Amino acid sequence: MVSFKKTAGAKTAGSAGANPALRSRSSVDEMFGIKGVARLFQANLTHLHPRRDQPRRHFDEAEMMELADSLKSVGQIHPVIVRPHPDISGQWEIVAGERRWRAANMAGWSEILALVTEGDPDEIALVENLQRADLNPIEEAAGIERLIDKHGWTQEAAAQSLSKPRVWVNMTLRLLSLPDAIKQECGAFHKVVPRNTLLEIARLDDEEEQIRLWAKAKTGQLTVRDAKASRIKPQVQQESRPLELVTFLRGLGRVEKSVAGAVKHGTDLRPEERRRLETLKQQIDQMLQQS
Repeated sequence: MVSFKKTAGAKTAGSAGANPALRSRSSVDEMFGIKGVARLFQANLTHLHPRRDQPRRHFDEAEMMELADSLKSVGQIHPVIVRPHPDISGQWEIVAGERRWRAANMAGWSEILALVTEGDPDEIALVENLQRADLNPIEEAAGIERLIDKHGWTQEAAAQSLSKPRVWVNMTLRLLSLPDAIKQECGAFHKVVPRNTLLEIARLDDEEEQIRLWAKAKTGQLTVRDAKASRIKPQVQQESRPLELVTFLRGLGRVEKSVAGAVKHGTDLRPEERRRLETLKQQIDQMLQQS
């Protein structure tokens, strides 16, 4: 174990103006919202490794350079949070703070202040990133979904754990239904497209319309009001077709995703469910024959 050493921007415990995070284990736990044993130490950067399933997926190069410059000028203010690496003896896995670790490497540092914890890594990583508003909305949604799957939580339980309203959790998870093309680009454009605009796009049933609005949103030309209007008053095609048919086709993308998910995870149909699906299949076949 590397012993604690004084670094730029950090003072040893007991010195004048000492960092409050170094006062006691209980104060550290309270400050970072971490349950379990915790201790601070100075870690070699080469002994730290990012988590493969950490919530953040997008790292903006310009922001990383700014953070590296900040470390050089004022030092490290917040430690990274780590746990013993599950696969590599004597090494550490970064639970939260990968941006600081990357920036420290860019700044030419060899060590960084780290906080060891035995808390739940998924929960700690997500909570810390949410508190700092570091994640884009898709990363938030994926992190919440991982917590729910891991713990078997309801949305209400997840909301309580994250200190968020249940409706916020529900709407955030809705973002995972967006087309893959939008989810993949969200990291690069999340500062251009407001969260509420993205949520309105996610509430649309028509995938083509979602992609069209996303293309407009990326240029900064789509407001929340515009997106909401597209959802509430869908634009019917110029050709005269029954409203029932148009409504059905606009929701086809969501149906396709639901069916694909059900098939992927296996089906165990009850007699009544099978009968309803067979009836639906017959109606779809009839629709195709008439077209």
